[in-house]
Amino acid sequence: MDLITNHTVLDMDAVFVLNPVTRCFRNKSSRRIFLIQGDHNSERLTFEIPRFIEGHDMLECSSVQIRFNNIDSKTKAVSEGFYDVDDLHIKQDDEEKLIFTWLISGVGAKYEGKLSFLVCFGCEEYAWNTASYENIYVKKGMKIDEAVTMYNQGKEEDSWCKITKSKAQISHTKSYLHINKLWMKIKVAIWGI
Repeated sequence: MDLITNHTVLDMDAVFVLNPVTRCFRNKSSRRIFLIQGDHNSERLTFEIPRFIEGHDMLECSSVQIRFNNIDSKTKAVSEGFYDVDDLHIKQDDEEKLIFTWLISGVGAKYEGKLSFLVCFGCEEYAWNTASYENIYVKKGMKIDEAVTMYNQGKEEDSWCKITKSKAQISHTKSYLHINKLWMKIKVAIWGI
């Protein structure tokens, strides 16, 4: 059984609208966005910007990146990355607006704490950046050993026992590589993947 499937996440409730003068985004839904620590490709944010900013057609930009960082609220550790936008297009009902989305990966939801981002537009001889948006919060999630056990509660009893036994091994190891190898063995033993 293939546990990871390719699917599209369509989440149209959070739309961020850009003010080109202040370069700030406003959350059109006016509700705060929350993620859960460990989320991966489960939340897609939608952005709406003017097509023309300071006389430049933003649709002609060859590179649009969302640069982000997630800061642990306790340790101040930082997980940072970027997302290459691949769906910049003209808004269906308004040719003066552009739409694009960001599918947030696990790098953006690594720590409990704030997730901030800005958007960078670029061409060969043009670069334009937005101000940083800092009003997304990542809530505390489960530890990996708890998540593995919870994930397999619906399986037959034999699988439950195998996971529980491996969970004890995982909780006593310090090596990420070792944990990853154990997880791969568990997946093969239980699901044949």
